[in-house]
Amino acid sequence: MTVNVDYINIAINDVATSITSKGMIGYNQTGQAQGIGFTYQNGPTLLYEMGLMIGANGTQVSDNVRSDGATYDSDFQSSQTVVGTEPGIHSDFDAIGMFRDNGSTSAAPMDLFVTHHAYAWTNTGDRNYIMVTYTIRNGGASALNGLYAGIFSDWDIPAFADNKCSVDNARKMGYAWSTDAGGFYAGVRVLSSNGGFNQYAIDNVTGGGGGADLSDGFSNAEKYQTMSTFRSDAGNTAVAGNDVIDVVSTGPFNLNAGDSVSVAFALLAGQDLSSLQDGGDNAQIRYNNIILGTELPLHSSVYELSPVNPNPASGQLSLTFAIPTAGQTSLEIYSVDGRLVKQVLNEKLSEGKYTSMTNISNLENGAYFIRFNSGSFSKTDPFVVAH
Repeated sequence: MTVNVDYINIAINDVATSITSKGMIGYNQTGQAQGIGFTYQNGPTLLYEMGLMIGANGTQVSDNVRSDGATYDSDFQSSQTVVGTEPGIHSDFDAIGMFRDNGSTSAAPMDLFVTHHAYAWTNTGDRNYIMVTYTIRNGGASALNGLYAGIFSDWDIPAFADNKCSVDNARKMGYAWSTDAGGFYAGVRVLSSNGGFNQYAIDNVTGGGGGADLSDGFSNAEKYQTMSTFRSDAGNTAVAGNDVIDVVSTGPFNLNAGDSVSVAFALLAGQDLSSLQDGGDNAQIRYNNIILGTELPLHSSVYELSPVNPNPASGQLSLTFAIPTAGQTSLEIYSVDGRLVKQVLNEKLSEGKYTSMTNISNLENGAYFIRFNSGSFSKTDPFVVAH
């Protein structure tokens, strides 16, 4: 029996996967253990391995995917177990977790603090993807230059030897598909616009088919190479295809000490390329209008509380809310075990929009809740503190 489970299954639409507390997706352990993989319409898993990779300075990479020889890296370690809310604040299922790269044994960690969100919707048009976002903070004393963040995907759709991989540059999407009759498509699209788009398609065969050769392992140098250089296609070493891996990334970013950057991806599956493209387009609309579109109107006809900004928070926390009628209004911060840890506001306010700033530098790292009360209205939102 597994206790203190540090992953969560999201299976509310046509795509189902497991989101972990340490940057792995699909499975919480190597060898396809602890998790449901990545499935489409309740079919078999289309995935052998998936995970976040972050690289900087040309040589440093943190991840929990395969490494040299038959080993796996374990750089990311959970600092806040992933939790889910159904329905969520932004979607029909929201998940949030936090991890650091303090597990590195092969090289010095970059002192990264990563807050991870996942979102899923059930309505038509949004059923074939799950959105993941990562806020990456440089917690070290030195700048991280040339930083890339990417999703490593070893697709097996579902017969791994009959797969091909290509790219849709206009949509910032890398994808793979099965050449078998009735085979599905799967892919990853970059949704954030603050960095460039890169894809590196890997032939997972001896010799690498002219590209990166992973038959002898996946070194940090090769990982950074696949996040920072472009290769459009894989699967052409045989007519029916071969085993393929895709790395879809965004960057480069330059992060000074204490700075953060947020990146977002859509994890997609579909019957064909057209359905994959449609899902990616809808994911882009959701990201632009819902995840980024958090500003409240100057005056509101309903009670509103804008999502916590920034999230994760450190130092000063900004809380924006609107009330349609005058009334006693309070903002309170609670720990995950229900303790009141800070009274931000408690006074009678007139109708309108307000922004309240509060210092949270004395709060320990971890998950908290902000509770907004005005008149008979009450709302509670989660957020993370990461100093």
